[in-house]
Amino acid sequence: VDGRVSVGWRNGFLLQQYTFGSKEEEASVPGLLNLLGAIQIKDSLSYSAGIRTLQYTYNEHPDGFVELYDLVQDPYQLENLAAVAEPSLITELSNWLKQLKRCQSEECRMLESQSAP
Repeated sequence: VDGRVSVGWRNGFLLQQYTFGSKEEEASVPGLLNLLGAIQIKDSLSYSAGIRTLQYTYNEHPDGFVELYDLVQDPYQLENLAAVAEPSLITELSNWLKQLKRCQSEECRMLESQSAP
């Protein structure tokens, strides 16, 4: 709460986003209260996932689009660095994301606590 980072706290965490295929479909299910409606049209849902660290936000979209933002230099996430970043950084974040997407319980806490790039 006071801006200090706790020792042993997560160095990164999983971001998940589900979106509908079109604005019309999105408007037809107004929020979480109509979750059953969303489940019924699950074929039109797309899923993107990412990682948030103290320095970076990294996202992978189902169409292959990748986003990378340096939160220290660009806190409003206006400049996507994915095309100009070191390939090793993209690979490291992508591999970490794959692990976080399939982990469960304590394994996730361990992955979240690993050193961030």
